[in-house]
Order: sequence, then C-alpha cells, then structure tokens
Amino acid sequence: PFSALMLAALSLVCLVVFVYALGSLENDADCGRFFGLLSLLAAGALGLVVFDNLLLAFVCWGIVDVAAYLLAGFHSERASARRAALKVFLLTKTGDLLFLLGMVLVYGAGGAQALTLPFDGTTLSALSGASLLGLPTSVVAAGLILAGVMVKSAQFPFHTWMVETTEAPLPAATLIHVASASAAAFVLIRILPLLEAVSISLLVPLVELNVLALIGVVTTILTTIFALAQRDIRRALSFFAVAQLGQVFMALGTGAAVAALFHLVAGMFFCTLLFLAAGSVVRGVACGDAGGSCDPHDLANMGGLGERQPLTFLLFLFGGAALAGSPIITGAFWSRDAILTHMWLNHQTLFWILTVTTGVTAFGVMRLLALAFTGAPRTEGATQAVEGGPWMILPLILLWLIILVMGWAGLPEEFPVTIGENLFAIVLRAEEGAQFSGNSMVWW
Repeated sequence: PFSALMLAALSLVCLVVFVYALGSLENDADCGRFFGLLSLLAAGALGLVVFDNLLLAFVCWGIVDVAAYLLAGFHSERASARRAALKVFLLTKTGDLLFLLGMVLVYGAGGAQALTLPFDGTTLSALSGASLLGLPTSVVAAGLILAGVMVKSAQFPFHTWMVETTEAPLPAATLIHVASASAAAFVLIRILPLLEAVSISLLVPLVELNVLALIGVVTTILTTIFALAQRDIRRALSFFAVAQLGQVFMALGTGAAVAALFHLVAGMFFCTLLFLAAGSVVRGVACGDAGGSCDPHDLANMGGLGERQPLTFLLFLFGGAALAGSPIITGAFWSRDAILTHMWLNHQTLFWILTVTTGVTAFGVMRLLALAFTGAPRTEGATQAVEGGPWMILPLILLWLIILVMGWAGLPEEFPVTIGENLFAIVLRAEEGAQFSGNSMVWW
C-alpha cells in the first residue's frame, strides 16, 4: 500500500513537471537531451518505489544519482554547473558506499531473503545473533544504511549537494528534490522494523533522542536559517525543501510514522508548486531582460512582479502558505499539525522547536514574496517581465487544487469533521492514525 500511494503521488508530480517543461524549454536547443535525462530521472524514481527489496532499490537510487549528476551539469559551459555536478557525484557516491556496506552486512547475516522488505523476525534474529566490531551486526547494518540514507536525502551536513542541483534546469531540479525525498522515505519506512529493533543502541545520550530524530531536528533548524540568507530564489527554496525532509526524519524518529508519510506526500506537492512557480518568475525576468545583463535568479533583480505576473504571484503565494503551514486553507497545515500534535503529547521541547521553526519559515516565505513580487521593479528584466504560457500555468493550478483538498485525507478520527478513516493510517496499516489535540493546534 505504501508503494501504491508513493507511485500515484510521484507519477502525478512527474506528469506535472513534464508538461511544465514543455513550456519552459520550448525554445531550448538542447530540449531533446533534457527530456531524455528527465525521463531517466523519472524512471529511477518510479522504479525505486516499485521494487520490494534493498538491492533493486539501490540500483534505482543509483539511476536517480546519475541523472542528477548529468542534469546538474546540463549547462556545462558554466563553471558553476561543472562544480555542482562534481559535488553531486562525490557526495551521492559516498552515500552509495555506506548504503552498500550496510546491505552487504544484511545479506551476509540473512541471505537473499534478508534483502526483501520489510524485515521479518527471522532476519532480525539472524542479524542480532551475529557480531561485528564488538557490536551486534543489526546495529552496524542499521547505522550504515541510515548513514547512507542521511547522505542521499541531503540531511545536515550533507545538504550541500541537494542545493547544488538547482544549477539544473528548474523542472529537473524540482524532480530531483521530490525523487530524493520519496526515496529516503521509501527506504526509511521499509527498514523501520530494523531501526525499531536497535532503537536502544541508536539513542543519543543527554538529549534522549534517537539518531534519526536528532538528524531531523538539526537539519530542520539549520537549513531553515540558511534559507533566510539566500539571494538566489532557487537556493532559498531548496533549503526550505530539505527542511521539510528533516521534519519527516524527526517524525519517523519519534514514532509518528503516519504523520511523517502525510507530511512527506504534502511536501512533494507544495514544494513542486513553489519550485515551478519560481521557474515561471525566473523565465519571466529572463525574457524581459533583452540584453541579458542581470541574473534572473537573483531576488535583488526582481521587484514589482505581482503586477506583471499575477497568476504566478497568486500560485506562489498559495504554495508559500502551504510551506508555512497556514491554517485551514492548505493540506500542509494538517500534515504539520499531525507532527506537532505528536510532539506536544510526547516531546514538548521538539514541539516548541518545530513551532518556532515554522514561524521562521513563514518569515522566509514573506521575504521571498516581498523581494520578488512587491515594490517597484529594480531591473529592466523585472520591468518587462511577462507571464508564463498555459503549459506552465495550468500544471501549477492542478497542484494548487491537490494541495487545497488533500488535507482532508489525513485528518485524525477525533477531529470534529472528517470524511472517513485516515488514508495514511490505512496505507501504513497502522493501528491508530495521527492524533488530534486542540491545545497544540491553538498554540502553534
């Protein structure tokens, strides 16, 4: 059921990105090569959520990495693109190595059956019965696999490679972010039985959090702060996207798997909306700058675009409201509230950290909106900017509609108005879905 849900969500995102790319690259001489690489990326991402064992998931993850490397260096005439591609290659291959070592240990202890997911009791017993470096093999294998996922899902301090993929054409950068998020969630949720079996060994002293949750907390805080310092609109959104993935790590690490899956799927849609809306902004400024004298990605070169790109402005505003968890009007409010309610009931310190971080995110979104869309145009490109064509706007409207209604699918049963059982609890076959707390909702 988890694979079916991820396949449906990821397929829809891929469709939107491909249609959008028809409009954004219609006059690009390398359009054919771009769509070939984008298809490779989509194939790897979709294959990753279809296969039911670690080895084939690893192969598909490698395909995603190859496509990310080639797309980051797509404009190889730019030195920045060449450096970005090299960084993507080196860091993702480091993650591959760690993941592969963990997979070898799992295979050595339990055979081919051990690579089939989810881990059953026989495999866990075999892993716990063997030892390596004075530790149970299960602990070492879980640590290596978790480290590999941490690198490949761009958790701090390995977040830099994901931000560098913004050198790729924006539709490709969007799909790389979404594919990486879905890949990390796929592997983490599939190996949850292994992580739960060694949970005591993964606890961090003093803070009383396991490694998974601590990684998520640190990533969420730091990448949200980093986003505030960016002048490049693509890099700011990339940092915010990594922060959302950090929140998924935090939720999984504290036992809120249903809330984590809900927020992951919501994040896939609103991050895609924000990236593609930013692509419309960038293309409008680039088309308006006939002389090519300014960087169309720099927020300092924008201003006043709300009057020249009204549809893009409204869609970006809605995507930003979803990112900031604005109440009622976005599905992302309910997914964020599911995580916050769990923290309120189980880890109040994390509740306040996440609440403050969400407030900082809202400030960051307002900063992007103010610099890009309000005030007077600061360059010729902003003065002459044009609205994107129908191939670019219609996919964004579809994403807006999905974000608007998807919150109802994840409402807790205790909520006064629901349309049925929590979809994400059904998918994970959980005994109980996300919890509801009126106190936590009022506070945050």
